[in-house]
Amino acid sequence: HREALAAELQPAFRRRPAAPWLAALEAEGIAAGPVNRLDQVFADPQVVAREMVVELDHPTVGRHRVLGIPVKLSATPGAVRAPAPVLGQHTEEILRELGYSAEETRAFLELTREASPKAARG
Repeated sequence: HREALAAELQPAFRRRPAAPWLAALEAEGIAAGPVNRLDQVFADPQVVAREMVVELDHPTVGRHRVLGIPVKLSATPGAVRAPAPVLGQHTEEILRELGYSAEETRAFLELTREASPKAARG
C-alpha cells in the first residue's frame, strides 16, 4: 500500500513547507524528520558543532573541505589535521621503514621518475 499512500500524501505535503508539517507531526507524537538537500545537511547546527566538515590546505588543490571524524570518543576524539598526501609524498620514508638503504631508495625514486607519465610528456 506504500505507493497508494504516497500518492495521497505527497500532494498534501507539497502545499506547505516542511517545518509546519514536522511541527504538526511532532505535536501528535509521530516520529518524522526532514529529508535535507546537501547544502542543508552541511549547514545543520549539529553537523557544524561536531566538525563533520573541516577545511584544510592541500599543496595541489588549495583550500578545500573534507569530512571530519564521524565518531568522537571522549578519551580519544580524533581530528583531521592534515590533507591527503600527494602522489609519492611518503615513498622515501616508507622505503626506509621497509629497510631499503639510502642508495636503493634513490635508485628506486629515479626509476619511478623516469617511468612516470609526467616524465614521458617532457
